[in-house]
Amino acid sequence: MSGDSTYEKLVSELKRLDRLSSILGLLEWDEQVNLPQKSAGLRGEQMAHFAALLHRETTSSQIGDWLSELEEALPRLTPEQKVVVRETRKDYDRQVKLPPEFVSRRTEARSRGYHGWAQAREESDFKRFAPVLKEQLELAKEEATYLGFTENPYDYWIDQFDPGMTSEIIDRLFEELKPDLLPLVERILASPV
Repeated sequence: MSGDSTYEKLVSELKRLDRLSSILGLLEWDEQVNLPQKSAGLRGEQMAHFAALLHRETTSSQIGDWLSELEEALPRLTPEQKVVVRETRKDYDRQVKLPPEFVSRRTEARSRGYHGWAQAREESDFKRFAPVLKEQLELAKEEATYLGFTENPYDYWIDQFDPGMTSEIIDRLFEELKPDLLPLVERILASPV
């Protein structure tokens, strides 16, 4: 095994996948900035299709093989390479647990969610958005379940933005802060300013 050439192949593939992901981001941006309302359904379908293709590419067995090869060669990698391998493995392992059908369905629902929110905001009718929001929450729970967070799905989402943090830790932190926060909130609410 040539760790460097395997690493270079992995990085090259990650760059290619990032470019593909940026195309999906461009479709989302265009949807939110330029897309005529009557085209929303088609755009949702386009993005769902592209997300499924991107998911297929990001979960290819070749990436898994490269990661396994690099993990065996970990002592010979630089600290920076080790981080790339570790984080790519984490992302890869998460992605392979998500069924392609779910990825497609979630992407199309996000598109509907955006348009539902935009319409509710425009009409100041947020009750109308409630079913759309409920669908988004159900999809978030479903995704967490695929990834093994059946007991507390929120922990999966916390980990996305604050690795290692859990709802239990957050609850403990706020319990400690509560005695000082409650009087502060009461003073703010009572203030005429």
